[in-house]
Amino acid sequence: MSLYSMRTLLIRNTPSILAGLFFVVLSVASRHLLDQPTSPWTIHLFPFLLGALLPLTIRRYNSRRRSRMLADDSHFLRLYHTAPIMLHSMDDHGKILHVSDHWLRVLGYERHEVLGRSINEFFTEESRRRGRDEIHAKLVISGSVKDVPLQMISKQGVVHEILLSATTHYNVNGAFLCSQVVMVDMTEKQRDEQRIRQLAYEDTLTQLPNRSGLEILLRQALKISQQDNTPLAVFSLDLDHFKQINDTLGSKVGNQVLEQIAQRLKEHINDRQIVARLGGDEFVIVIPDKTSASALRLNADILLKRLSEPLTINHQELFTSVSIGIAIAPQGETDVDTLLGNANQAMYQVKRNGRNDYAFFTRQMSEQALRNLQIETDLRRAVENNELELFYQPQTCSKEGKVTALEALIRWRHPNFGLLSPMQFIPIAETSGQIIQIGHWVFRQACQQAQAWKRQGWDELRVAINISPRQFQDIHFIDKVDTIIEETGIDPTRIELEITETILMDSSQLSLNTLTDLKVRGFTIAIDDFGTGYSSLMYLKNFPIDRLKIPREFIMDIEDSIDKSCVVESIIALSQSLKLGLVAEGVETRNQLDFLLERCHCSIQGYYFASPMTLLAVNHYIGENRNQHSSFDASLSTNTASTAAVSS
Repeated sequence: MSLYSMRTLLIRNTPSILAGLFFVVLSVASRHLLDQPTSPWTIHLFPFLLGALLPLTIRRYNSRRRSRMLADDSHFLRLYHTAPIMLHSMDDHGKILHVSDHWLRVLGYERHEVLGRSINEFFTEESRRRGRDEIHAKLVISGSVKDVPLQMISKQGVVHEILLSATTHYNVNGAFLCSQVVMVDMTEKQRDEQRIRQLAYEDTLTQLPNRSGLEILLRQALKISQQDNTPLAVFSLDLDHFKQINDTLGSKVGNQVLEQIAQRLKEHINDRQIVARLGGDEFVIVIPDKTSASALRLNADILLKRLSEPLTINHQELFTSVSIGIAIAPQGETDVDTLLGNANQAMYQVKRNGRNDYAFFTRQMSEQALRNLQIETDLRRAVENNELELFYQPQTCSKEGKVTALEALIRWRHPNFGLLSPMQFIPIAETSGQIIQIGHWVFRQACQQAQAWKRQGWDELRVAINISPRQFQDIHFIDKVDTIIEETGIDPTRIELEITETILMDSSQLSLNTLTDLKVRGFTIAIDDFGTGYSSLMYLKNFPIDRLKIPREFIMDIEDSIDKSCVVESIIALSQSLKLGLVAEGVETRNQLDFLLERCHCSIQGYYFASPMTLLAVNHYIGENRNQHSSFDASLSTNTASTAAVSS
């Protein structure tokens, strides 16, 4: 061992040697004071060793304690850095002492770019002001703050919404040590909440408020209107014939139409007004100002014009129109549902009157709505209570005047409202879906009556039955038809089914299959009210159609209206070129009959010959008609025989 090593060893162990000698001296002194005999030197070896080992033990303990403290500090710092929250500590000047890894990740910094810098450098100007005026003062007074909303700016310049909580730490003498700060990044949470709000209250296609969003906004607008004693108006808008666009061009084009309509509505309103989409093709505009009748009429006129302008979709022009119902919130209490319901009633009135117009809600509409509700409720029991009845209107040959067919027309003998025409309850049945049950009843009753007339000897009479679009689209329609054919024994060639152009517009395979199935069974197919819908030669070519019916609207004033006469002449020419039968409805005057007789040979249906009649009345009418033609035929036969005899 070198001299240096020995000296180092002695210096390091000096406390132990001195402690050992101290215990030896203490041992000798104690024995001297107790008059004990002096012991050999080996006796003092134990006190020496005891004294020497004590400093070593203390030093080793302190060393281990210091190691544990360093390990704890290192563990704490590691946890501090890796904690999944934003942490930082500051000195009394706001300089950053420590910062967590998550803090750095959120704001996009490296540790060396942050340590030693003022925390204010990472806040927005408004947050710096708030930190200086509010947070610092509260920290000094109470020693802590909790959940203070602030904004921090990332290295990339992105603003983060945070909640800050902080505490200050002091030593035993009250001197400031540091501030510990915990921050929660609320940016993503707020984005999620915004997405949830959008899904809950915003229409995903048009980004307009949906029904739930509208109810909140309208409720607020009504409250302000009532507080300020100012009127408020609601427009209910519904696109006309939008279903046909969807059915023929597809839902993708339909969505593009809705998006463009929504954009036009956004451009139409001002900052105080609200536009929302309730679903489908239904929109609502809330107008809290300029609600005088004249201002609302002007507004509606502008909307009608703007929404009738062509839309360009996939380089193709599409034309739309809209029906608008207007309701004004009365002075006093009213609620959202009532106001929207009133606007809807006015809009449906426009639909019934021909569309592409506007109407104001009136009390009479409300009374009509209650009546319609009563009719819908009572209609569910009409069939089982035997309240429905078929009337029949003859179709007469224009040349001979002989009844060749009868159209079955439903009536309802309502226990409270009396005899109701189809226009008073069939639209309600269509909307509620009850038309399928009612149509099935009409079909069976008409077939049974056709068989009864056959037994009376009138087997050449054809019976026309109206088939509603909803009934036609019923997947069980053909099965029900087959059941009635089997039950009644009817020959389908004696039944004419009248369908609307709406059914032809639905060019689906189901519609084509249904029409084909009906033709295979022998039914005659007629298009009712031809020309009032979207007539197309392509439909007449592709579908198995037998007859066209000229609607009453075209026959009225035909002798005075050039436009109507041209339309009727066009339908006549079309039927002749396609070799289709023709029925003219609504013939009420001799001039109308003469106009038709000059141009074609067709069937006539209208008040000029006969109105819709009960079964008893129509039986009498047919009998009289048959007797007249029997006498005419007998006279004609006698005259023919006499002429033949003279000639011979």
